[in-house]
Amino acid sequence: MMKIQNILLSIPLFLFSWSTVTIQAQESILSIDNYINDHADVIDDDVEQELNEMGARFEKETGSQVIFNIETRLDNPDIRKVAYETFKHYELGDEDLDNGVLFVASIEDRLRYMEVGRGLEGVLTDITSQHLQTDYLVPSFQEENYTEGIRSLYIHTIKTIESGIEEGSLKTSENQNASETAIDWTILIPIGLILVLMAFVAYQRRIQPSSTIILQPGETRELRVAGYDFSEENILISSQDSRIVSVEPSGKIQAHKVGRTKIFLQRLESSHKDYINVVVRKNHASSSQEDDPVLEALLWGSLLSSGRKRRFMGGFPHSGGWGGFHGGGGGSSRGGGAGGSW
Repeated sequence: MMKIQNILLSIPLFLFSWSTVTIQAQESILSIDNYINDHADVIDDDVEQELNEMGARFEKETGSQVIFNIETRLDNPDIRKVAYETFKHYELGDEDLDNGVLFVASIEDRLRYMEVGRGLEGVLTDITSQHLQTDYLVPSFQEENYTEGIRSLYIHTIKTIESGIEEGSLKTSENQNASETAIDWTILIPIGLILVLMAFVAYQRRIQPSSTIILQPGETRELRVAGYDFSEENILISSQDSRIVSVEPSGKIQAHKVGRTKIFLQRLESSHKDYINVVVRKNHASSSQEDDPVLEALLWGSLLSSGRKRRFMGGFPHSGGWGGFHGGGGGSSRGGGAGGSW
């Protein structure tokens, strides 16, 4: 009876804790309705419209979503968490390229922070993101010229991404789609795939030193080890435990009983030893060396040749939720970025 009473008494506490966590999660997610979200009402209307049009064009051309949120104040004082949770919630950027950017500024808190998708981190590094803010936003914000600060930072953020695209260090949705289309229509792919499969099979059938092979009692195997030719007489090969696995100079091994051991390999002119791990067990499942390399390659080829559908369409389709904005299906970032005060 006491246990039931304790359970009943714990239910309200659980519900309270759950509701508290839910509220805190909502406090960390800002509302996004457009590329420029001026919730503090500090940006001139014509500039806001100009930047929204620029962001829409840039997304259509590259798949990259560059989103700015300007808030009066933050309910959650941890601006880094706010930026990260918002970025992740809206899945900013293209789903294949993870090329979203979210900049958050809180006017009364005098805080700023830029969250960058993983696909852009090679160009928008933490140092670059910080310099962009201190060079183009902070001076204007210190003079309370918020319109110029936001306009300048937004334009130069896009220019930085564009420079990475022009240099070839960044992909875009357009050139990635063009590349996939070219692969679908070229007649050279079947020939290339066959050549790759042949090379892959030849490589896979040669066991690498330090690999593991799995046998059943009574099973024999002709070893083919990368870097060793057992037809030569200068190769020493031995078993750590011949009761489990015996070995012949020709590279033929035979499993005798369940257990684990090693096959040692050494050239006469060298003091270096390599080894192959051997596991003998009943009803073994295929090891990675035993998998059919041709089938595996064909499966990978099938996966690579079928392009994934993209969810970004450009603009801001409404889907309910906080703000009604749905990102492009990206949202992958490492949870780091650059920011500070002004």
